Amino acid sequence: MKQETGKTNIPLNINRMSIQLKRGGHSFSMANLPASVVEAKFVVLTDKTLLVPQEEFDESLAANYLRVAGMACSASETPVWSSTKAPIVAIMAADAACMASIRGKLGDQASFTSPLLLMQAYDDPTVWLYRTESLLYIKVYAPKLCFAEVVSSPTEIDVVYYMEQLAKEFPLKHYLAHLEGEGRKEIMKPIRHYFREILCE
Repeated sequence: MKQETGKTNIPLNINRMSIQLKRGGHSFSMANLPASVVEAKFVVLTDKTLLVPQEEFDESLAANYLRVAGMACSASETPVWSSTKAPIVAIMAADAACMASIRGKLGDQASFTSPLLLMQAYDDPTVWLYRTESLLYIKVYAPKLCFAEVVSSPTEIDVVYYMEQLAKEFPLKHYLAHLEGEGRKEIMKPIRHYFREILCE
């Protein structure tokens, strides 16, 4: 668990914070939260992430959405979701014990989100790639969002493989690639030839 800024120190005199929660939740303990925190947003990092239009989302069917998409929760996982007031809801599989601990302390003051909900606006067809914690978040804009997925990509070879698969579905030679997150410079060179241009931030 680390703060969204990437820093490991936790401010002592705050009542709101944003925290990244890795898949499995084993690195997180509620004891890490200062007593002053009354509201926290958890960024759930998992390849079991699905986007659903707000008007089609039903809390009682959250686990079914994941299962139908081939991302069924394991026996130790439970579905969590982002704000249902937004146009798009992210459903994620998270460690059940960790979720029980979070909700036991924060109740409704705990909210959840995903990097897949980071929305961009592009004038040209663009592939947005965000890499963190051995996960690759992929979104395709043409120029509106038309594809979104999270995949496990512990190595550069994995990233190249997914670009090969993506190139079968989209004419990437006409696309800009926008790279963000950890290791973005490392993956820029091996995937450069798939795209018209690469922007690395």
